Amino acid sequence: MELDPANVSYARALLSSFQYVRRWDDARIMHNRIVALLPGQLREEFDRARGEFAATGSLRAADDLMARLSPAQRDAPQGIFWRRQWSYFRGDYAEFKRLDQFQPAFEDEEASALSAIDAGGVYWASGDTTALRARIEGPLAEWRERTEHEPTNVIAWSYAGVMAALLGDAREAVESVRKATELMPATRDAIDGPDQRIWLAGVYAVTGDKDRAIAELARYFEQPGSHSVASIRSLPDFARIRGDPRFEALLDDPKNNAPLF
Repeated sequence: MELDPANVSYARALLSSFQYVRRWDDARIMHNRIVALLPGQLREEFDRARGEFAATGSLRAADDLMARLSPAQRDAPQGIFWRRQWSYFRGDYAEFKRLDQFQPAFEDEEASALSAIDAGGVYWASGDTTALRARIEGPLAEWRERTEHEPTNVIAWSYAGVMAALLGDAREAVESVRKATELMPATRDAIDGPDQRIWLAGVYAVTGDKDRAIAELARYFEQPGSHSVASIRSLPDFARIRGDPRFEALLDDPKNNAPLF
């Protein structure tokens, strides 16, 4: 960045690094730089608002941004996608489900799978079994097939495991996500490795194993990762352990949202 300060790819890489180690002030500087390098790009402004949510748990920046959008921007595919995201973070499941029915996915294949997982979590937490099955049975079959043809595909194992958990297959869920953690331990990849633990913690929480879910979360906060306290607090996967004093203590501990170094 010092040698090539206008290089957006470098800026994105450095931004991600700051976010993974919870250096929120530095991340804000990089977000502002990217927005300045790409003026008028709504996606960059959305990402900056999401970064503020990750850092503080506040959706004020997102709400301010949405208030500035024109009706056409709000109703464009990208606008609907972000409105869906804000309702997810806010816990407004009724609005999320309304937008999800209108536009189930946006962008590429992996984003489509993540959209299905997000929606599945909301339908699961809402007790809407019929909508849950309709939303993720198809994607689950696809990602199961990928684990068969691509047995070292970490993402495939993680996605299949989380979807299986939401559909009530605890054994498959745990085995699949454990497989992902074995394929991608933190000793092999210091960025993507720890993130496998958040998938495992979510699977344990969905399947009712509170002790293991909380233990995995405690380990997660000791390493870099893409999830912050705020984003974990918003995940419907942890609905069954909300209110557990150990879970709340982890999320309320300031050090778990402080820079790692």
